[in-house]
Amino acid sequence: MILEQYPALEALPVDQKPQLLSELLDRVAAEAPPLTPAQTEFLDARVNNNEAHPEDVHTTAEVMERLGELKRRRAAGRAHG
Repeated sequence: MILEQYPALEALPVDQKPQLLSELLDRVAAEAPPLTPAQTEFLDARVNNNEAHPEDVHTTAEVMERLGELKRRRAAGRAHG
């Protein structure tokens, strides 16, 4: 694991870790190659579909809640099985 190689990063206070993540993502984005025309077309189509069908779009909070429910059900199933 990369964090094990950099103990100072792991020792950062919890309130500074999101800032580190944000800075890392900014650097990755700055270094990433530009999107291909096909990738841009695909993303545009996804955005257009989401705008045309907002009822099919789920927030991050909704997705995380559903994943949490799934994990709880699986854990309960293992406990009873």
